[in-house]
Amino acid sequence: MIYFTSKLKPLSIIMILIMIMTAAPYQAAYASMISTGTAVDTHRALEARDFMNDYMARADVRQELVNMGVSPQEAEMRVAALSDAEIISLSDTIKDSPAGAGAIGAVVGAALIIFLVLLITDITGHTNVYNFTR
Repeated sequence: MIYFTSKLKPLSIIMILIMIMTAAPYQAAYASMISTGTAVDTHRALEARDFMNDYMARADVRQELVNMGVSPQEAEMRVAALSDAEIISLSDTIKDSPAGAGAIGAVVGAALIIFLVLLITDITGHTNVYNFTR
């Protein structure tokens, strides 16, 4: 019996070391439930970041940044530093705003204001622009 235990002692020490080395790197996982809103927001934030990265990679956007005096690398770093809510808001704003919408609105607004001013001055008798006011 002593002969048997003396031969197994080195083997048991090796087995203990192997078990410690394989079990030590693993720690207990702490899982918790997340809400559907959190999962959707996380997915939307990932999509928004992908959209913004593609948008910032466009040549016309990079050229406009250079024209404004901002280096494209610095702009990319700032976009990467935005929070999830900010990146979602920014990408939604870019996606929803049609090109040239501000200019068209300004022209239509100016034309409407000019029409109204001429109409009021024509009704009061200061100008003679519209025939239908007499």
